[in-house]
Parts: sequence; C-alpha cells; structure tokens
Amino acid sequence: MPTAVDVLRSLPADQRDAVRAQMRRAVMPEGTLLIEEGEEDDSLIYVESGNLCVKRQGVAIDYSTSGEILGEMALFGEGVRTASVEVLEETTLLLLDKPGFEVLRSAANPFAFWLEREALGHLAYRLRRLDKVVSELSDGQSSPWVKPPPSVFSRIKSLFSKTAVLGREPFPVDGAQLLYDSPLFQGTTWGFLVEIAERLELRGVEAGHFLCEQGSPGDELYIVARGAVDVLVATGNASGEVRVHKLAQVGPGDAIGLSALADGAPRSASCVAVEPTDVLVLTRAVWDELRAADNLLGSEVRQALIRGFSRALGEAASHVVDLERKRSGRPKAPVMPLTPGPLAEREEAPRGEPELTYTGPVKVFLDPEIGVHSTNPEGEKFVSIEPEEVLAAAAAAELSRE
Repeated sequence: MPTAVDVLRSLPADQRDAVRAQMRRAVMPEGTLLIEEGEEDDSLIYVESGNLCVKRQGVAIDYSTSGEILGEMALFGEGVRTASVEVLEETTLLLLDKPGFEVLRSAANPFAFWLEREALGHLAYRLRRLDKVVSELSDGQSSPWVKPPPSVFSRIKSLFSKTAVLGREPFPVDGAQLLYDSPLFQGTTWGFLVEIAERLELRGVEAGHFLCEQGSPGDELYIVARGAVDVLVATGNASGEVRVHKLAQVGPGDAIGLSALADGAPRSASCVAVEPTDVLVLTRAVWDELRAADNLLGSEVRQALIRGFSRALGEAASHVVDLERKRSGRPKAPVMPLTPGPLAEREEAPRGEPELTYTGPVKVFLDPEIGVHSTNPEGEKFVSIEPEEVLAAAAAAELSRE
C-alpha cells in the first residue's frame, strides 16, 4: 500500500507544495503524551514511523504503528479528543489541522481525498479489531463470530405474524431531508444532500425481513427511513448450540452495514425489520464510484461514513473499558498486538467457510430482548431444529434468491 510520502511524490509539483505548506513533521520522544483525552484539537496524525498506545479512561484499547492514521474522529467530527495517545518509542509524525485540510479539500487536492480513503480503511480495521477484543473480554477467551445456519433466520421469521417478504411498496420519503436529519451528514450542504439522495435506492420490507445476515457478503449500506430494525449477533460452539442476541435497535436516520461496505468483509451481525420498514440503500456500485471520486461529492459521502465509524468505534471502546474494569482483578490481562502488520494485510478481511460446522441438530437460543415473541407454548427460549429442517430452510432461501 502507498504511504503518505509515496502519494506526495506522485503529485504534480504545485499540489505537492500545497500539501507541504499545510502539513508539518514532528519527532516525538518515548514517553510523550501526544494526545490527551477530552482536549480540543482537530489535527489529523499520520504515523511515519514508531509505535503509540491509545488509551481511554486510562485503559489501553489499541495500538498504532507506521502507516496508520490517528485523529480522524476529531478532524471530521467535533474536534474533541476521545482518547489519549502515548508514545511508546521515538515516533515521526505528519500533522494536518482542520483548516489546513479544508484548504486542500476545497482545492480538490488528491492528497486530501487520499487521506479520507485511508481514514476509512483504518477505522474499519480498528472497529473489527476492537469488536474482537470485546468478544475476548466478554467470554474470557476467543469467541468466533459464526454464520448461523439458515434455520436460525427462518425461526426468527416464523415469529412474525406477517409474511416476511421483500417488495412491499415503500412510502414516499424526502431523501435529502432524511440525510439532513441523520448524524452521518452533519454539516453537509443541501445541494450535496440532494445529489446523494438521488443516488440512493428506496426499498420497503415487511416485519421479519432480514436486511442482512451475519456471515454473508456485505455489499450495501442501509439508512433507515421509517420503521425499526433489530441488530442481532449469533455465536456458537462445537456442539451445535447457537445463541442469538440483540445488540441494538435502530430507527430513522441510523445506518446499517458500515464495516461490510467499507472493507467487503462478511457481515458481523444480522439486521431484521421488527415492523414494516423503509430504507435508503447505498449499493456497492454507487459506493465504489463515490469512494474513488476525487471530488467534493465523493468527499461528503466518505466523511459521512467516517463519522458513522467514529460513533461505532467510540461505543466499542467504551465496551472495552467497561469489560476491562470488570475483570481487572484477574491475573492475566488481554494481550493486544503492538504491530498488527503491514496495512495491506490488515485490510484483507477474513474470508472462507465459517469456523464452526454443524453436523447434528441445531439448538437455537433467542435473546428475550429481540423484538418478537415466541409462539412456543412452554415459553422456552431454546428451540431444537433437526438437520432436515436446516436443509429445507436452505433450499427455500436459495429459491427465494432465484
């Protein structure tokens, strides 16, 4: 992957000089408190060399090394640091503050747009890395995300009174107004909101329809226009027991599918409509176009996704702090990688078959917080499903996609 220096060298002399006029290089000795949580500072930091530790409320939540970007949450957000950063060894940095970034962006300097794309890649990777830490801290050991068998999805669909189908005629929606009200597009001018809304597809679904299923490829982002969606995650074990838990419920203005769209990795959660729901859809084709665009329209969409990642990353970091405090009495603290490897390796999302396979009956546990009610007269939350039912559900799913 190209470094900041590589990108600068590729620019024409006038654009390269414009970047150098706005950026400054700094060398920080070991032990320096580079960033203090809560301070107002909107500078973006590119790590040329060295290692840094990121802390929140005194708890180490992440580490950064050469080629990584820090401070994007402050640059593209409200300018307040959400974590502290300590220098672990002598580190060389490139610094760019918000006014300097806006000068480059307004001039359509390719370096500003490259920084946005780099920030997106780093945020997607860091969010998945923190999600893994949350999982490890929650269970005291690695707990792999698994792709639930089709029976899990069919079981949840069966709990809804209406047929869960795609294709319900959506109600008309003012897309630009919806984006204006969404926290993702704070500060975006109305003209750009209209252009972005015109590129989004409006879809309507009934209660029980899965907008996305855990473990499936991620190629769309959804912004809820009307209705409500439960975010579910399934974990499993070698005995074939699957637990489905509700992580959150999202509503109008909220976005679903940031990580999967940004890095193409399989979905880390499932999202099911709990009532008739309309969504605006950013498709893979439109996203690929806007992600690569060296213009202000592409910049507005990239920054919207960066803000979404920033919120999700902040929530994940808070979970890490809370969980670490709960288990602080344990003798062994979680080990986090100091140097996670070259950027090209980190951006490559894990693919292939799920880690767990099921050869016997599947036992599904539904979190009581899921916004549907079981029809099981005994009120049991565990439901045993035989392999034949799994195969039948899989066949039905294949037919529905044809």
